[in-house]
Amino acid sequence: MEDIYLTLESKEYYLKDFNENVLTCKDNTWRLDQGLRDLLIKINTNGNIQTLYSKLHSDKKLPTSRNDSYIQFAYKKDVEQKLFKGVLPRITKKYCGFADDTKCFYDFLFPHENYNYRDKESAIINLGCLSDENYFKINHIRLFFNSDSVKKHDLFWQEVCEELTAIE
Repeated sequence: MEDIYLTLESKEYYLKDFNENVLTCKDNTWRLDQGLRDLLIKINTNGNIQTLYSKLHSDKKLPTSRNDSYIQFAYKKDVEQKLFKGVLPRITKKYCGFADDTKCFYDFLFPHENYNYRDKESAIINLGCLSDENYFKINHIRLFFNSDSVKKHDLFWQEVCEELTAIE
């Protein structure tokens, strides 16, 4: 598939969806995880980066809870080399370096179909990740972190926010 990078127009589209739909979503399944709101708002102030999808670890000790966090984000071509040669290696090295069983890795994702897509009539919630069949048809990165430590998750998210906010 052809590379499709974040542009001024697509940044405006995704940011509008984020501000009008993601930040206001009340649905228990799809609303932002508590603790991510301010971090994602800050990341999205960078014109070179746009968050698409995210999940914050769960500190609840339930059989269905998970101890992973991730963020998917699109980026402008101008920062691609800085991401792959600097930011991502720094983060993955730092958060795989703990003595316990933490994991940190990233995936590059070519533009692809939206597996969450529901047509407008059947989409219960108006989020681009559900109602736009082209939502993920953009180059993007998924950065994943897994740990039982809430403190390590907090450090991971702070670092991700700082790195993605600063990249130019």
